[in-house]
Amino acid sequence: MPASLSVAAAELVLVRSMSHAVVASLLSALLFSPLLVAAQDTSTLQGFEAAFRRANASKDFRALEQLVWWAHAKPKACEEMRNVLRQEFGHPIRRIDTERFSWAHAIYPPRNPNLRPAHFFTVWSVTGRDRFGTQITGTFYTLGRKDGRFYFIVSDQWPVMSMHYERT
Repeated sequence: MPASLSVAAAELVLVRSMSHAVVASLLSALLFSPLLVAAQDTSTLQGFEAAFRRANASKDFRALEQLVWWAHAKPKACEEMRNVLRQEFGHPIRRIDTERFSWAHAIYPPRNPNLRPAHFFTVWSVTGRDRFGTQITGTFYTLGRKDGRFYFIVSDQWPVMSMHYERT
């Protein structure tokens, strides 16, 4: 076998093995990243809050979307939910308040929710600063439970946001 042919064969083997490594790496990332999110303990409110904070701090929108129960929701409601998540996404979280859900205390109760409401989940984020002070935006979500885990519910009444200022 001539030397140039063996060099070409070696290069082909090297390119193939690198291609296989890249494909294997991509496949493992696609297959195992949902498992890592699913492995997060969202069976408690504290675990759900921790998963939400991690997704927000790491700016991992896919992980944030995996905290939502999308099944049996109308396409328009899903679109609005994603829009609300994007508006708040990545902003520093000031605090998160949770409270047991009550229809009597719901200012904008969910309409046609895809899960039975279990808790209120209010996220207070720093969304900016200007001459009036620090802008604090509150987003009022509702949580439901499915298979022992908490999820954001999707309904025809998407999460409401409000903004106030704190003097700095």
